[in-house]
Amino acid sequence: MAGVMRSAVVRRRCPFVGLALILLSTFVYLNNTSRFGAARAGGPTLLAHRGVAQRFEVAGLQNDTCTATLITPPTTPYLENTLPSIGAQLRRWR
Repeated sequence: MAGVMRSAVVRRRCPFVGLALILLSTFVYLNNTSRFGAARAGGPTLLAHRGVAQRFEVAGLQNDTCTATLITPPTTPYLENTLPSIGAQLRRWR
């Protein structure tokens, strides 16, 4: 008897789960499509995934090497995830 009731509950919820998946898929598609945007002149723009990372010597690295002790002095003030680098990027896009 319990199996029959559980089966009825699953059958009752299945359309809602299917509708939710369809709505989620539609949202993801519409959120990522370029159909509604204006055409841009020129080619694609390359966006960096990260900022300028601090470098360190890679010679002689082992699995347990502390790379923090190997960091070389920065050559730019725009290191990744710092306020100067974020500010410079925001000024660039204004």
